[in-house]
Amino acid sequence: LTLALPFLSTSLVVPAATASMSQSSPDPNVEVEVLTNMAHLTMDVCTFFVQDTCVCRVLEVFGRVLAMSADYAPDHAILGDEFAFQMIMLGIATKGLVSSLLPKVAAIFAVTSQKDIRAYLSLFRKTGLTWMQYRTLKALAFEWVDVQPGQIITSDEMSSVDQNIYCLYSGEVNVESEGKHLHTINQECMAPRLNDVHSMTLFGEVAFVRRLYNSYQGVSSSSYAKTTTKVGPKGATLLRIDTSKLTMLMDNDANLAQSIHCLLMNGIQNKL
Repeated sequence: LTLALPFLSTSLVVPAATASMSQSSPDPNVEVEVLTNMAHLTMDVCTFFVQDTCVCRVLEVFGRVLAMSADYAPDHAILGDEFAFQMIMLGIATKGLVSSLLPKVAAIFAVTSQKDIRAYLSLFRKTGLTWMQYRTLKALAFEWVDVQPGQIITSDEMSSVDQNIYCLYSGEVNVESEGKHLHTINQECMAPRLNDVHSMTLFGEVAFVRRLYNSYQGVSSSSYAKTTTKVGPKGATLLRIDTSKLTMLMDNDANLAQSIHCLLMNGIQNKL
C-alpha cells in the first residue's frame, strides 16, 4: 500500500493539471472575434470621427494588421489568396501613410525668413492654415522670387506662361486684358512690426480654380475673363506657389485642402 500511494497520487494530479490547462487556454473563436471587431473599429468607425488625414491613415494601417491577425489566429495559417489581398491592401494603406508623413518631416527642416512670417500673418493665418502647414508648403511648394520690371507673371491669354499662383509681397504689378490696362496694384511690406503688413494680393488663382473645377467635373471650360499680370517699373518680390505640388499636398491633407480653398475664394472675392 505504501508503494502504491505515490503512483495513485501522480495519476490523480496529472489529469487534474491537464484539465486546468485546457480550461485556461484562450478560445480561438473569441480571439478572432475581438481582432475582427477592432479591425472594423479602426478602419471604419474611427475614420468618421478623426479629421486629421495622417491619423486616419495610421488607423487604416493598424486596422489592416489586425485583419491579418484575425485570419491567422484560428489555425495559425492564412490562405494564399487572402494573404495576397491583405498584403495589397496593407501596401496601399502604407503608401498613403508615407505620403502624409513625408511632408510633415520636410516641414521640420524647412528654413523660414521674416518674409515668410509676414506672408503667413497677412494672408494664410486667417484661412485656418497652421504655421506647421505653412512650413510644409514652404519646404515643398513655395519659393520667393524677385521679378524684373516688364516681366509677365501670369497670363490666361498666353498658354506658354507658367500656371503657378503668385502672391505680391512688395512692388508694383499692372493688370491687363486684351492689351488694355485695367489697373495697377502697389504693395509695400516695410512696416516696423510683422503684424502691420497689409494683406498680400494673389495672381493666377482664378485659372487654378478653373482647372480644379474642370478636373472635378470632368469637363473642359474656359469661359471666363482672361487677364495678364505684368511687373511695373518698380519691380516686384513675389511668393511663387507651385500648383502641381500644391495639388499633391492637398490630396494628402484634408485640413490643408480646406485652408487652400478658403485662400482661393478670398483671393477671388477681393477682385470682385
